[in-house]
Amino acid sequence: MSEMPESRRNTPAMRRVLGWLVRISLPIAVLSLPLFLLFTNSYVEWHYRSPGFPPSERFSAAERSRLSSVIINYIRGRASLEEMRTMRTDQGEVAMRDSEVLHIVDVKGVTNHFFGAGPAAAYLLILASIALWQRSRRDLARAIRGGVYFTLGLIVLIVAASLIDFSVFFDRFHRVFFTSDSWLFYYEDTLIQLYPLPLWQGAVVHLGVVILAELVILYLVAWLINRRAPADKLIQRA
Repeated sequence: MSEMPESRRNTPAMRRVLGWLVRISLPIAVLSLPLFLLFTNSYVEWHYRSPGFPPSERFSAAERSRLSSVIINYIRGRASLEEMRTMRTDQGEVAMRDSEVLHIVDVKGVTNHFFGAGPAAAYLLILASIALWQRSRRDLARAIRGGVYFTLGLIVLIVAASLIDFSVFFDRFHRVFFTSDSWLFYYEDTLIQLYPLPLWQGAVVHLGVVILAELVILYLVAWLINRRAPADKLIQRA
């Protein structure tokens, strides 16, 4: 089979397609990959040990850590549904009501989509970037900047909404991913005792910081690519 001629592999249409693949995959990868850091026992433990973090009114510190670790392990696929459903408090009671278990099952379903989309988008971003690098480095730099600008705008809107009224933001966020009021619980319920609102407020801030760091790095990469592009005459030839 003969190789496709250079003139057909390096057309404006091909470069536009590759550029849009970069622009589309970049936000998905940048927004999804930090969730791997958020849904870890070490991150939750860091919050539990932080000064001023509210203690549980039902569980001791050790008990809260033990119960939370089972839930996190279930979400990450390291514990079974049966292990989570039957876990017990130090007093021997079943830790979670059925509605709480069902909510965590829903959470796992949502996070699994992100855990799958993040690496897939990162892989596509790398492949499209390599292909566009071989054709036009200036187009690659523009595509990366376009993805960075779009992601940054989205993050600014999310952070602004959370800062204006986090309770409303938290409510609207859940209504996007979960049906009816399946995520609403009483203050004394296990999920609220394990994961109070300050944990989620901190999570939004930390996700924003990590994503912002990713965007700064990607913007610098685009700047370096664009700076070196004029010397790359062979690649710029159409």
